[in-house]
Amino acid sequence: MKKLFTLCLFMLTATSIMAQDSNTFQFTDKNGNVMENGATVTVSSPSTDDFGQTFLPSGIYVKNVSAGDAGIRIHYTIEKMDNGIFQICFPSSCITKNTTGNFMTDSDLMSSDQTRDLQSEWVPTVFGQCKVTYQIEVMTQTQFFPAKFEPKEMGNHITVIFNYADPSGIETINSNRQQPVVARYSLDGRPLTMPHHGIVIERLANGKTIKTINK
Repeated sequence: MKKLFTLCLFMLTATSIMAQDSNTFQFTDKNGNVMENGATVTVSSPSTDDFGQTFLPSGIYVKNVSAGDAGIRIHYTIEKMDNGIFQICFPSSCITKNTTGNFMTDSDLMSSDQTRDLQSEWVPTVFGQCKVTYQIEVMTQTQFFPAKFEPKEMGNHITVIFNYADPSGIETINSNRQQPVVARYSLDGRPLTMPHHGIVIERLANGKTIKTINK
């Protein structure tokens, strides 16, 4: 009888640990509509930045739906990226990746009813797809200055498929690769005259701009 009670207690504890928290944070769109846990959304409307570079914003936000302040960080898995770079600027620092894999953001505190934009986007160089799964991790703040957090429990997850398709429906060769570079800039718009490590914006002879990563 004692062994049975111990087994039941273990199973109950294990179930509690594996359970995901959905009562602290939720994913929403820009209009505040809650996105169902486990949902998959497709983003196929590209935008253009000040340099003429094409990017696809995720349009994903997180909202603290609890009654008090709560810590959060985002785990994200880049499952597929045909080309280009993926960037996320949450909660404050921007992280750029050019390969698939499992990653996470820094942690921060969000107040009750606060909503934040994940500011995540795929910046393609040619037509293709990028698939990213985001998952919330609820954090407990253990120190205020400097701020420190410890994991509490995992929360909701969603998947975003970024689809940058040729509007003509015809797959074309990337002619940009054949264009000479006429100018190079840093991300903040400063002209570069010397070799530069990291993300560089290149203006081509045909007037287009592309983002490249120099290692």
